[in-house]
Amino acid sequence: MSTSTSTQTPTQSLAAFALRVSLTVTKPQLTAKDDKATADAETANNAAGAGQYRKDLYPKHLIAPISQIETAARAYITAHTLDGILPTARFMDFAAAIAPYEVQFNQAVTVFLNNHVKVLSEAQRTQGALFDPSLYPDLTEMRQRFSWRLRYSPCADHSKFADILAPMECAAQALLTDAIREQVAEEQTSLTLNALNKLRDSVGLLCSASQREDRAVVNKKTGGIDVRPPRIRSAVVDNITEAAALIDSYAQALPPTVPQLVDRARILAATGVQCLKENPEARKVTHAASALLLADIDEMMGVTKPAPEPVSNSVELAATPEPTPAPTTEQPTQPVLDALSDALADFY
Repeated sequence: MSTSTSTQTPTQSLAAFALRVSLTVTKPQLTAKDDKATADAETANNAAGAGQYRKDLYPKHLIAPISQIETAARAYITAHTLDGILPTARFMDFAAAIAPYEVQFNQAVTVFLNNHVKVLSEAQRTQGALFDPSLYPDLTEMRQRFSWRLRYSPCADHSKFADILAPMECAAQALLTDAIREQVAEEQTSLTLNALNKLRDSVGLLCSASQREDRAVVNKKTGGIDVRPPRIRSAVVDNITEAAALIDSYAQALPPTVPQLVDRARILAATGVQCLKENPEARKVTHAASALLLADIDEMMGVTKPAPEPVSNSVELAATPEPTPAPTTEQPTQPVLDALSDALADFY
């Protein structure tokens, strides 16, 4: 399989079906230079300008709930978009799921502000002689410094700039057109690499888990040795299912090979956790097939490290046949899917 992110053309541009999502959260200044501690340290060590001491303006446990909500919201955006790009078909579900984070943020800010006097008292207690009241804004100003802004903006599309480019001189028009097209291409490449990374992470967990062997455990009652299956969590399969569903929603803007790789990952996940635990042969086949899939993903991403070594002769059952050279960049998928299905069919 010899394709790369730069040799395949997606069926549709991002601008035709996707939005870019960004979250901006502002908070009051949480740390400040401690002039007194810095001056004392410089004097004590005879080292003027050698360092700078900073202090927390607010006790961490009081500001933590606000920061934790922001962190959780950013994690949700990362998990449910590719590089901040959201298909319009998923917009309603995404908007409904992200909205509660803003509500929780505002509630946490309200609690923080309602206890403003207590917050300052706690700050003075923890800082002692280092407390400087001039660093703290009044309640009205502090309220204004907290903000939450979730923005949806269109993805770049050079065709939308036709009216702007028309009256420009030829040289300037060509320069701007090239710059816009480069931006579009960068977004496209970034989306593809993010999709492949997400798929690779989930397949990598399955590849690692399927390499585990049965465990020899001492039976506490009899003193004998019991052979038990390896510990494999359902998340190993669930991660692939979730990644595949997310990547599917971007299929229009991805190179054709990416959905093909996703289909192969789905076949591997269909083996099921219980089968992987109970059937050593199924683990061998799954490990070999997932190793080959990881190698193909790496090749498309331009990663040069070698693929994991096959662990059994069953590799041939799950191997991806070499495509016949052709002028087109599309890769045959059915032989690959059939080979994987045949190799795993006995273990479902």
